Amino acid sequence: MKKKTAPQAAKPKATSAKKTAANAKKSATKATAANKPGAKKKTAKKPAANKPTAKPNTATTKRPKATRAARQLFMFSYHEHDWDEDAFKNSGKERLRRAQTGTWTAQRVPRSSWDNYCEVDSLAALRDQVRGFLVDQYHAPAKAAELPLAALRRMLDEDGWSFVGGRFLEFEGNHNDTTIYALLAQR
Repeated sequence: MKKKTAPQAAKPKATSAKKTAANAKKSATKATAANKPGAKKKTAKKPAANKPTAKPNTATTKRPKATRAARQLFMFSYHEHDWDEDAFKNSGKERLRRAQTGTWTAQRVPRSSWDNYCEVDSLAALRDQVRGFLVDQYHAPAKAAELPLAALRRMLDEDGWSFVGGRFLEFEGNHNDTTIYALLAQR
């Protein structure tokens, strides 16, 4: 016959740093079912040659910011600061010559500044600004305003761009040339 023993009181837990560290080490090395001797180890399956591989998790993969990264600022200038006195005397003819020979050039501008070049949001509004200044105020030939915008229209139609916004700056002696800016997005 077994003797009944009196229930023993629970021993107080050790509180010293040495014993606490020992208890943490023991709990970290507890054997789980996979770690026990004789347990089968699972190995990753190799994908079969004919089976498609798993698609990457699109929620965690980084995607390029297409709406911002595919934008480019272009500039057309009449380059008045390069003119000589004869050019200023015949400014209408010189603007026409510059419009015929000038090109739109890509500008390196921080993305945070792009909004500064979008005073108008349509090509028609930009055309009205350019025409209103060059033709109505400076009495330049209408083609001096139309040719750069026709070249911009060709870029939009042929090179896969869409118009985001634009800005027109008139000639200011020591500051800037007459300049047209267009922010375009790649389609």
